[in-house]
Amino acid sequence: MLPKETIKSYLKLLSAEQSGSIMAIRALLSTNAPTLVEQVDEGKWFKGLLTYTLPSGQFAFALGPRASGFTTFHMMPYYGSKELQERHGPTLKKFLSGKSCIKFKNYTDLPEECLVDIITKGTTQLSTIYTQFVRKKTGKTPNNLLAIETEKGSDESLTQKLVKF
Repeated sequence: MLPKETIKSYLKLLSAEQSGSIMAIRALLSTNAPTLVEQVDEGKWFKGLLTYTLPSGQFAFALGPRASGFTTFHMMPYYGSKELQERHGPTLKKFLSGKSCIKFKNYTDLPEECLVDIITKGTTQLSTIYTQFVRKKTGKTPNNLLAIETEKGSDESLTQKLVKF
């Protein structure tokens, strides 16, 4: 995760609702997918948004402010998983502003259990899909390719760990 000072500076010009929403989703991401890499994007598509990638560099999520006090959360794992779309599509429908992006004013309006499921299961699925894609395209697995495995503890907590292929 980015240093506190960077985040403080990032949130400084935003509305209270946007700041609170971004902090709440950042907390979900760091708790449920701690292996993700966070950065402020400077590219063409997500410029100015916080982006989250798998350790392999594969894009997973983007989060940030939008006009008129809205916040946006792009979820590549949701886009790539028919299972997650079927499970959470009806609940997320009123927030969807594309195939995998939700737009909202207040985090408290969102179905948190859907987001946790998409972050937890979706990140693991995306890692697996990416690994399979690389293997199919190249016929081998790169030495630096890492995958994410999620384990459920006896106390029902979820932990993620990196596994090198």
